[in-house]
Amino acid sequence: MSLGKNYEVCPAYVVRGDPQRGIKALAPDLRTVADLSRYWKIFMDPEDNSKGRFLNGPTGWPISGTNVSRLKAYGLDSTFRNFYAGSGAALAVGIAGAYERGVPVVAYYWEPTPLLGRYDMIKLEESPYDEKTWKKNGGCDFPACRVLKTGNADFLNSEPEIRKFMEKYATTLALTNEALASMEEKKMIHARAAEEFLRSHSDLWKSWVDEGMAGKIQSALNRFAKK
Repeated sequence: MSLGKNYEVCPAYVVRGDPQRGIKALAPDLRTVADLSRYWKIFMDPEDNSKGRFLNGPTGWPISGTNVSRLKAYGLDSTFRNFYAGSGAALAVGIAGAYERGVPVVAYYWEPTPLLGRYDMIKLEESPYDEKTWKKNGGCDFPACRVLKTGNADFLNSEPEIRKFMEKYATTLALTNEALASMEEKKMIHARAAEEFLRSHSDLWKSWVDEGMAGKIQSALNRFAKK
């Protein structure tokens, strides 16, 4: 199961346009990180009109230093200015603010996060991850991250139903992004967010449990709905 992804993103309307918002596609052929060199003017830095702006993470984040190396590896240091966000919150605000205004922005971000559940963003493509290339200059896709489902062996062996549930449990980054975005937008507590997720994705969670347990969960959800 993937823990999450790190990548360079830009709003989908930059590539596809957004007729409902009256936004035209400014870079219809933008597909890869390397393509950015042709479109730097679209992302022009307001403090330096000779370069585009790449919105990076804060200076204290190790990945932010790696991203500087990545810009050089792709030859983008001559057309883009690396701009460090003041904090993780500032990075999110920088992306969200640009999206709400319908203006181009290219930035580093990751998922699962509420921001990528709320906005339609495009991951710019890169060559597949290669360990040697990554260690040299980061000029490839980010290394994969994984999350493992683990538990106390004695406990799981003594509780076969729980073990079976854990083995079947699986979700996706997209669904997690969606749930996080909904939770943040509606200012829900975790329990309420979990309830909403179960109501919205019954086909998914019913695949994790047997028919009897599914009936109990559905009955509980129905009772909560009446309160």
